[in-house]
Amino acid sequence: MVEHRPFKPRVMGSIPIGPTISLKKEELMANLKNLTGKQVNEGVDSKGAGTMMTGAGIDFFKLLTIRQALQAQCHGMRLSSKIPQGTTLARRLLDLKGNKESLLEQVNQIIDRIQAERAAESV
Repeated sequence: MVEHRPFKPRVMGSIPIGPTISLKKEELMANLKNLTGKQVNEGVDSKGAGTMMTGAGIDFFKLLTIRQALQAQCHGMRLSSKIPQGTTLARRLLDLKGNKESLLEQVNQIIDRIQAERAAESV
């Protein structure tokens, strides 16, 4: 019988990713900013009615979530009271600089580049 332990995220100097995986902030920034379309395509598997994301697919979803948070913040809202604002996420996780509009534009450029690579890869 397998004994299950409760999930306790590590906080000191790292960002909790899951029960056993924890990346340093610098590693996560490099992963998110330098994603390629090929990596994302390999990390997203759509079969039948479901979609499974692993590796770079999860990182790409994080980028999309940061974009949603920035868009909400530009309209004067927050995604949740439990997570940091979009500007904070973009500055910490992507190491970007600027106000909320320029951060949104920079994140959109990263996402557009990845989407173009994904489209070229799937052809």
